[in-house]
Amino acid sequence: MGKKGISLDHVHRGEAHEGDTDWTIVRPGLNYVGFCKNQSCPVKNHSVVCNRGHGSHLVNDDVTNDVPKCPKCSTAFALSEICLYQCRAKVVVHGHDSTTDRYEAKGSETIMLGSGGQPKGAKEVRRSGECLVEITTKAVGLDACVVC
Repeated sequence: MGKKGISLDHVHRGEAHEGDTDWTIVRPGLNYVGFCKNQSCPVKNHSVVCNRGHGSHLVNDDVTNDVPKCPKCSTAFALSEICLYQCRAKVVVHGHDSTTDRYEAKGSETIMLGSGGQPKGAKEVRRSGECLVEITTKAVGLDACVVC
């Protein structure tokens, strides 16, 4: 991750909005975003969100263990972005040059870490012995769900 997978240097802020799809709902804390590639899934090739919530998460381990799954068909998907919502987050990239960044997403604000929607292969994250990404989130603001 970091240098070989999703670029954590690419950060953009946006707004969550209400919608009518149940496969793109972001919940407070850490959310994984990707595209379902299961040919029999009703949302194949569409953006999907896997909610991880608050706590400490090792992103590399989650990807290796196929934690990001499509909420419609439960098929593991390749991670394209990380979405932070209604939380305070500490992102630590452990490696030769360890870095720590802090973010806070309040109200309907989302903070997207990653490639800006362009899928990057999870295989790159799995192979990355160069660094380990740990994200720890804590609650802030309202505890509601909206569609990203």
